Amino acid sequence: MLASVAVGLALAPSCAPVSPRTETPVPAAVAASAGSTGSAEAAPLLARVAVLGASASAGFNLERELGEPRSLAGLLPELMVGGAGVEVLDGADALMFLNPPARGAVQIERTLAFRPSAVLALDFLFWFAYGPTPEDQRAARFERGLAQLGRLDVPLAISDLPDMTGAKAVVMPESYVPSPATLRALNRRLASWAEDREHVTVVPLADLVGKLRRSEPVELRGRVWQADATADLLQWDRLHPTVLGSLLFLGLGLDAFDRHSKGALAAQIDWRIDAAAERLIESGR
Repeated sequence: MLASVAVGLALAPSCAPVSPRTETPVPAAVAASAGSTGSAEAAPLLARVAVLGASASAGFNLERELGEPRSLAGLLPELMVGGAGVEVLDGADALMFLNPPARGAVQIERTLAFRPSAVLALDFLFWFAYGPTPEDQRAARFERGLAQLGRLDVPLAISDLPDMTGAKAVVMPESYVPSPATLRALNRRLASWAEDREHVTVVPLADLVGKLRRSEPVELRGRVWQADATADLLQWDRLHPTVLGSLLFLGLGLDAFDRHSKGALAAQIDWRIDAAAERLIESGR
């Protein structure tokens, strides 16, 4: 845990805007579709994106593959078609586990000041459920996280809660993991909360992690990662995503936004996640 904290300190966010990447070639079919009717509707949605969350969103330990720290906010422009411009607020906090209510509130305040067009808060709720909290108090703590997110009224993508039982004990002690019954109850609560808010979309991270744990294939936008791809998607701790896993995590959030906009985003996103990962890793060597 001390090692995790040390790395987290190095990755503590500055909440500064992230510049879009340089333009890269995209398939002709994708580039052509970018001029379709839907892209005009999508442009405002991706104009100013705030990325909130905990260590996964903060890019925990990705410098081992990339040669430098990189968060999901820094990776987002890599998935934009032709390097399309998007202003991004990097609000994720690798140390959120230390005090989720206080550190989460700071993220929300910075997001409100940024005035985003959309918010990716994929793992924002994670430590409101996980951690050294008595089992009978997890639901109340989770409500505090929902209340903070309830202050946002723009398109919002949030992951449900995965079962991280298989994570290494050095970063996720067994006592930190909610019981299966508690996880189910909290995910039902999240689904109900989101159903009452048209601007909220729940990202099915629990399903993806469950498939990885069962050694089943996972899929996004026609790309299938076979059962043996788990090692490529998760780091040694079985908790944090690799570069490829981070891009897949980000892709799930963008897919949620696309579903929210009824397909208007599809042409603006370069869904070739494997190619983006290879490009990033190669450039970091």
